[in-house]
Amino acid sequence: MNAPVRDIFEVVGNVVSRDDSVPPRWALALAGVLALATAWTGFHPIYETDAFFQMQLGRAVLEHGARLVPEPSAISAFTEPCLAFEWLWGVLLLGTLHALGPAGLTFLTMVLAIAAVGAVYAMLRSSGLERHPVGLVLLTAVGAVAIASRVKARPQVLFMVLLPTLIWLIARYLNPPADRAATSQPQRRWLSAVALCIGVVGWAQLHGSFILVPAIFGALVLQDHIDRGFDRDRLRTDAVVLLGLLLAMLTSAAGLDLLNYVLAHGGGDAVAHIREMAPVDFRSFSPFENGPHFALFLAWALGLCGLTRGGTVRVGEILLCLLGVVLLSRAGRFVAAATLLALPLASVGVRNLAEMCTQPVHSRLRPVVLGATVIGSLLLLGASARTQATTRGPLGVAGWTGGAHPRAALRLLDPGPGNPQREILTDYRAGPALAFWSHGRIRHYVDGRTPQYFDDADYAVQREILGNEGPLLRAIARYGPSAAVVRREGSCVGFAAHWDLVAVDAMYSTFMPPGGDDRHPGDRTLLGIAPCGQVFLAPDACVGGGAHTLESLDRIDALSEPALAAHVRAAFEFACRANPRLALALSMDAASWGHRIALRRLQAAAAVAVGQAERARALIDAALQEGDAGVVQSLPSSFPEVLGKSFARKALEESIAIMDDDAPANLRVILARLCAAEGDLECARFHGLRAATHAAPGVAPVLQILAERHPRAQVRSDAAAWSKTLSMPAPTRGGSNRQSLLPKSEEAAVSGKGDGELGGD
Repeated sequence: MNAPVRDIFEVVGNVVSRDDSVPPRWALALAGVLALATAWTGFHPIYETDAFFQMQLGRAVLEHGARLVPEPSAISAFTEPCLAFEWLWGVLLLGTLHALGPAGLTFLTMVLAIAAVGAVYAMLRSSGLERHPVGLVLLTAVGAVAIASRVKARPQVLFMVLLPTLIWLIARYLNPPADRAATSQPQRRWLSAVALCIGVVGWAQLHGSFILVPAIFGALVLQDHIDRGFDRDRLRTDAVVLLGLLLAMLTSAAGLDLLNYVLAHGGGDAVAHIREMAPVDFRSFSPFENGPHFALFLAWALGLCGLTRGGTVRVGEILLCLLGVVLLSRAGRFVAAATLLALPLASVGVRNLAEMCTQPVHSRLRPVVLGATVIGSLLLLGASARTQATTRGPLGVAGWTGGAHPRAALRLLDPGPGNPQREILTDYRAGPALAFWSHGRIRHYVDGRTPQYFDDADYAVQREILGNEGPLLRAIARYGPSAAVVRREGSCVGFAAHWDLVAVDAMYSTFMPPGGDDRHPGDRTLLGIAPCGQVFLAPDACVGGGAHTLESLDRIDALSEPALAAHVRAAFEFACRANPRLALALSMDAASWGHRIALRRLQAAAAVAVGQAERARALIDAALQEGDAGVVQSLPSSFPEVLGKSFARKALEESIAIMDDDAPANLRVILARLCAAEGDLECARFHGLRAATHAAPGVAPVLQILAERHPRAQVRSDAAAWSKTLSMPAPTRGGSNRQSLLPKSEEAAVSGKGDGELGGD
């Protein structure tokens, strides 16, 4: 090894090494800090709908005293009984909800996050890092960053606890601690074996990842025999323990049908259309995409230093790492699991680096490396927390995410105890909350139990129905639903074309067929209210002074959440009565999270209207950071003068960049005119010519400037030709049978790939 490389190894190795048999207290304290920071990333409301169907199944198991229960919530087309694979998790959630309320579900996930980081710390200590506390803290931080991506009210957070705990228990089984003289080593091994089997019995009732137990046990036992030599007595003992683990696995609800249970989650059409269950494309898999990816690549990098130790290839740890790669190749949601499975090999790498070095390093380097480790991991955890705040609900708030669930639909559709059940059509997310809160009185369509209960064909048919007009009408005839509850984006458009809007939630719309038999006097059609999208007022909301809209607002007050009702009324006051006061007085808080995009747009427009430039700029910046390109389009036409032309150009450029080719022509006209005024003729040309193809109003002055001032003759000629073209009569279609070359509106197409948070665990 040349001198510079040796010096680098000596520095790194001396920093991460320390000759203590027990980690110092500061290592445990820093691990505690990391655990608390990881729990903080889960301190947000419950957004995902998995918790609802898990609790629904847990309740059914308790009611029937069996894991195979009558289907509790799906419409009558699905008659097969439901097997509750993860019933114990549903019971745990249900018990927590009854004992502590919705906030208890948030706190449960936080406690499990702390337990997961603690289990990683114990696992790493058992892998030989007790003498290298800086390395122990480093790899604990790697595990914490990975775990943060799974801290939600779903059984995968338990997977994060159980996986490192399993590896720790196997390590204790293979190398029993020698600090209890009263108990012989064989006895301690058998006690650890019994603990392993009992743990797997519980695991099999909680999460399907228990199928990994034999592979993990086999890999670590193989490495143990490579290290110690293959001893017949130990082989027999290990075989008995393996048999016990297999029998423990058979206690799951799947029983002997484990293979089909695995295959249902390992591939198929449904899995390919659920984003986080879809296979990872390693060609675009980057360590800089997010914190969990960075943690995984760091674990892999350290693992490369641990492929051998003492001249022996670390077969067991390598197999664990490869198992993680296999899991990751099957589904993107296994990033955290792949990281945890890579940590044993990474710990060997840390030990190798430490023991390769002999030269002393200044003691002050250790605090520097420790500081970089802790600060870096806390920054990554902070980034993860911010991501959760934009996708699940605000940090520091427990309970249900405000506006994320169809409460107005529940109030309207729940028939009440003792009355006939209602069957409705729902999309992937809408149904579970309705079924749980109504105790199964509202029966819904295919949900997140795909592919555990609803199979490839069921989910594919749902996508056809919700994405196409003809299949939707045939499905209505097939299933005979009395209502539909769907998200305001996507499939909402199809229902709005044929049914009446009767209720709105922040993220959902409820529809009923015109003149349906199930319509009650209270099921009035909402007039003047937009059925779909981020804008809640229809274009005709102000016609005739908005009298019909005012009646709808009273109905929304009675059904919808107060924050949403106040928002829609404020939007009416601003649009129809030029009164921005109510809009500007609304609170941007946890209760308005579900319609925060619409609220930001409304308040930004109102702030521009009254000249509150600073407030408008802050709202626009926040919206663009979240990827809301529509915020600029919602502004009054005077916004460049109010906000300043420099800010207006920047906001327009960011908005158009987000929308790309879908950016509306009117925004390109405004940007082109700003660019022309600043003398940026290339910017004016790029956006002006694109707007000209749409004959967008206001583009003519831009074309004239290009025709007169652009330095290139070809561009001047082209702009003049476009200006002449726009002055001619609009072209007509060449024939009535000619089909449009434009694609269908993407609003009418529904793809399951947007349902990434909802695949059954």
